[in-house]
Amino acid sequence: MILVAAAALLFDGYMQFTSPPPMVAALEHIGYPADAGPLLSLLTLGCALLLAFPATSFAGAVLTTAFLGGAIAVHVPASGLGSPPQFISVGIGILVWVGLALAEPGIFALLGSRKPVPAPR
Repeated sequence: MILVAAAALLFDGYMQFTSPPPMVAALEHIGYPADAGPLLSLLTLGCALLLAFPATSFAGAVLTTAFLGGAIAVHVPASGLGSPPQFISVGIGILVWVGLALAEPGIFALLGSRKPVPAPR
């Protein structure tokens, strides 16, 4: 699952880097300058590469989540809540974290214990 998400990000990064006219129009629609594609592609490709390698997949998941959250936030004023890019971003984020949980079951131990804390007496 992580590799599917990484592949989606690689494709998106490639499209941003080459900046075909529909991509430029989409960037301008959400308020970015037409030449922002290559810079955004570096961020997207960086997240994809970090996800693709097991040693850096946790860092890649955290950075990808932040990147996708930013993408969702940028699309809200431009397209309203619930636009297709937002659903795609949420879907990729779910793929990343479910894939990470399946690949490394103990990864969520980094987040702390799930045991309830006893109330003080």
